[in-house]
Amino acid sequence: MIDRHDQVIELLNNYQLPEAAALCRLAIRREPDPLQRTSLRCTLAHILEAQSQPNAARRLYRAVLAQIGNRRGLTGLRAKSWRGIGRTLRVQGSYREAELYLRRAVRAAESLMDTPTELADALGDLGVLYRYSGKLRQSEKLYRRALEITVAA
Repeated sequence: MIDRHDQVIELLNNYQLPEAAALCRLAIRREPDPLQRTSLRCTLAHILEAQSQPNAARRLYRAVLAQIGNRRGLTGLRAKSWRGIGRTLRVQGSYREAELYLRRAVRAAESLMDTPTELADALGDLGVLYRYSGKLRQSEKLYRRALEITVAA
């Protein structure tokens, strides 16, 4: 049986954003496991970001980071949250601050051996920032590395 989080991701992937947000909020309310609720909040932040609500998304990503604190084994969730914060800052033109979060996300993702696509995504997000800020050579290097990781995966 498909779980609610998987259903939310499927709706998100199909750009059914209002439906994904509604189901995600329902899943958060009904999920008994605190870690799963936190993961759902990160997904909801991503949905809000896709709905062009960067401030609400950033607040939720920061709440996720506060909830997980320094607990071990949550590097992937931490990296996703840092990437989300970085993207929302980039969209709002705060390139310097965005770079800090995106570089942090890349460093965290580099330590994740079992999820190379998280690293490719982080490199791609940082590459987009560098492209927007005119650092085209650095951007191209990051894009190439992300492509190599994606092809290998």
